[in-house]
Amino acid sequence: MSLRRGVRALALSSVLATGAWSVAADEGAMAYRQKVMDAVGGHMQAMVAIAKQEVAHGDHLKVLAANMAGLATIVPDVFPAGSGGGDSHALPAIWEQPDAFQERLDAFVAAATKLDGVVASGDMSQFGAALGGLGQACKGCHDDFKAE
Repeated sequence: MSLRRGVRALALSSVLATGAWSVAADEGAMAYRQKVMDAVGGHMQAMVAIAKQEVAHGDHLKVLAANMAGLATIVPDVFPAGSGGGDSHALPAIWEQPDAFQERLDAFVAAATKLDGVVASGDMSQFGAALGGLGQACKGCHDDFKAE
């Protein structure tokens, strides 16, 4: 009888620990996503400041654009199921409409890659349009999938 209770207690504690670990993992995923998205926003704001000539750091554009393109490739990975809620600005529509969300992510990756290519080429005549395209890709996702 005592052994049976011990096994039950062990099983129950394993289930509870697994549930607690799952919640902690979801919170960790949400915190990680927020840091990645803060980096995306920071890079965008820095490039806009350069474009508006608020700062004289045009030589930083290559690094910023390359980093943005790199960040864009990991953004699709930072929205695992169960990582919404809490302090997250991610709307449930992300997981309820995965195909539409994926389309927005694909547009973001394409726009960031295009901007990186423009900056890397040195032909800055297309920079404004490429930066605007990236801004539209960001807005397209924020409009439907981010709570303000």
